[in-house]
Amino acid sequence: MAMVSAFASAMLAATPVAAMSAVPAQSATATASCVVFAVRTGDTGAAVSVVQSRLRITADGVFGAVTARAVKTFQAGHKLVADGVVGPLTWAALGGFPCSAVGSQAVATVTGISSAVAARMRYSYRLGCPVPLSSLRYLRLPYWGWDGRYHVGELVVNSSIATVTAKTFTTLATQRFPIQQLRLVDDFKGDDDASVRANNTSAFNCRKITNGSTWSQHAYGRAIDVNPWVNPYVFHGRPQFDTFTHVARTAGKGKILRGDATYRAFIASRFSWGGDWKNGVLDYQHFEHA
Repeated sequence: MAMVSAFASAMLAATPVAAMSAVPAQSATATASCVVFAVRTGDTGAAVSVVQSRLRITADGVFGAVTARAVKTFQAGHKLVADGVVGPLTWAALGGFPCSAVGSQAVATVTGISSAVAARMRYSYRLGCPVPLSSLRYLRLPYWGWDGRYHVGELVVNSSIATVTAKTFTTLATQRFPIQQLRLVDDFKGDDDASVRANNTSAFNCRKITNGSTWSQHAYGRAIDVNPWVNPYVFHGRPQFDTFTHVARTAGKGKILRGDATYRAFIASRFSWGGDWKNGVLDYQHFEHA
């Protein structure tokens, strides 16, 4: 328990800045069980070097085009999604995350949208979206994974909720609430259905509401969908994809129930829950801060 307390204290120190101009990174570190994080094009460092060594290509520590191609080839050969991102499944296929080489520090950061992140957001952001990129923030957050280990994931949210989002996810991590994936929806080419089927927790996506024509709160970066496959969207009694497996609000891995610890963590940060809606629509994955 001492480890979790130290983790919580350090993570709570990661308070984003509110300025709309240049936004410096805010970070905090904490020693936890080995934190597994994804690496992708543009990343550098020891973890990238390990990937390159295991793929038997030049280990220069820079994740460029050659490394991306090698990763995709490896993923295809191991029947993984060939997206070029070395996440938990690819790390496992490569022999596991290199804790001894990388260390066990968890780092939370909140920054403005860099040119590199903006380039990745080509599916979720476009001209005509209701908020400018300058009103959004990029968060990297530790979370407790489906595999019972800490990982580092990412969200894009509105600048107005960056602080409460960081604090809320800190609470979820310290409580070890399991999240299967925490990735930008752009990793799924902006396809919300694909993200849901992957049980991916995400936030910003410039799209309209489901079964409607007005902007979703996701298009403003003020909504977060948590473990959406096990916390389904239900429209007048019919769940998304007509999959009824997880509709019943009974306890289960990654599920959210009214009044449970996850629900309380979001409500304490003044989010509202789609599972409390009264208009014939229940969205158990959905928290918004409108």
